[in-house]
Amino acid sequence: MKKLHWVLALLLSTNMILVASEKEDIAFLDELYKQKRFSIAVTESVKFLKKYPESKHAKNIQDRIAKASLLQEDYETAIVYFKMLSLNSNLSRKEKDEINFYLMKCYTALGESEKSEFYLKALDKNGVYYEKAFYDAAMTYLAKENYPKAEELFKKVIELNKKYADDSMLGLAMLAYNKGEYPKTILYLDNYSKNSGKNKVMMNYLYGAAYYKQNRVDDAITAFKKVVEKDRSSAYGRKSILNLIEIYSNRGNGEVVESYVSMLQGTKEYGEAMRMIGDLYATKGDYNRAISYYSKTNTPNDPKLMYGYGFSLYKLNRLKEAQKYFESLKKTDYYNQSLYYIFAIDYKLKNYSK
Repeated sequence: MKKLHWVLALLLSTNMILVASEKEDIAFLDELYKQKRFSIAVTESVKFLKKYPESKHAKNIQDRIAKASLLQEDYETAIVYFKMLSLNSNLSRKEKDEINFYLMKCYTALGESEKSEFYLKALDKNGVYYEKAFYDAAMTYLAKENYPKAEELFKKVIELNKKYADDSMLGLAMLAYNKGEYPKTILYLDNYSKNSGKNKVMMNYLYGAAYYKQNRVDDAITAFKKVVEKDRSSAYGRKSILNLIEIYSNRGNGEVVESYVSMLQGTKEYGEAMRMIGDLYATKGDYNRAISYYSKTNTPNDPKLMYGYGFSLYKLNRLKEAQKYFESLKKTDYYNQSLYYIFAIDYKLKNYSK
């Protein structure tokens, strides 16, 4: 009898240790996900599922692996675990819809349009993911430059006329701009502006860029200034400043140029601004002034800058210095253009054998 009690006590204590160990592992995974250390979290989560195949936490862990893999753009792994989740017999309709939505996103990102379409059609038309699925897929196709598919899906969202309709109108404006259809870009922006126009930074930047492409420079200035006034520190704010620097440099308005350049101090665009101003002076034949701007850049290894620097030095007859810049472009797209100057410099320096 005593022996039986001892065996039962041993079994109970062993089970408690196992339970405690699983709790500790879950706590460890929770902390990894909380800290957004997704790569390690996924690896440890896979180990957890192998260690505790019957765990009550298995479904939640599979869900975490799938979503963390999607965030890391590891679409193949995400697909495996979303499909694993879909085999659960106790899923709600909303959970099934969510899984189909994410599978659609994965296959769209991989460019597998037939599979993406399959999961898109599987969505509940009255569910929360239906409209968003079309919009997200359209944005992915836009980024991948699959413009016909992106346009088709944006228009589908506009037909649905719900939450993402205005965003899709802005998406069509981006698409038209990328295709070089600038009047159509402005038409879409006008429609977007009439409805909500909520993303004013993106809207005004696209207005400015489309006007500038059409040589409607004053309209472009007005639009770019609105972006800078709204949010100069954003990516579109900094791009707008660069465009304004180019416009006012072309107009020879140095004081205005300097005021916009000062807004870019400490940003990566500062070097681009210096290069742009340098290029403008180089095209005007003021090579010393061009070099003075090139030397202020914070991106000395930019191939565009190095080519402009080499060209200006060549024009100033500083041949050996120029040749170093041209030769350093060997592994860039500017090397073919540089070859002419490399040969010309060797000829001038009488390096005939070279």
